[in-house]
Amino acid sequence: ASGAIAGVSGGVEGEFFAVRWDGVDAAPVRIGPLPGAMNSEARAINAGGDVAGRSSFADGRTQAFLHRRATNVLEALPFLPGGAGYAEAFGIDAAGDVVGTARVPGDVVHAVLWRGGKAYDLNVQVLDLEGPGIGYLASANAIDDEGRIACEAVLKNGLRRIVILAPAPGPLP
Repeated sequence: ASGAIAGVSGGVEGEFFAVRWDGVDAAPVRIGPLPGAMNSEARAINAGGDVAGRSSFADGRTQAFLHRRATNVLEALPFLPGGAGYAEAFGIDAAGDVVGTARVPGDVVHAVLWRGGKAYDLNVQVLDLEGPGIGYLASANAIDDEGRIACEAVLKNGLRRIVILAPAPGPLP
């Protein structure tokens, strides 16, 4: 849906919902929340009108989601192993790959890629974090249609930088 935009609509504190506008004069299409959640928030949209975002639950959990426009299906994206309770999506490409951040054991967050219904910790996927002095990748903030991912890196000296990950050939393990 070229020209579509996504965002948030609502009015009552704590009650807001992800929406997609398919054109300037179009009424907003409500997306979510996930079943059992109290709200939803759209964070990204691709050219096909697929939306990535998050839903929040009364018990404090936050879970990433993907809404596929063509099928009108809202999909809860999985948590990283051992990190249930927090994940949110920030970007989506034309293929429907979603990036964001999710909790890992030790109560820290890592950059994550959701592809084909699976969550991948990008820290595990990157071949050499030692070379550039990166301690870990905290968040994946955007992905383009060539698969390049903009990540927030926490350096070993505590500073933070944005790094761009280039896709490796072949499938993810």
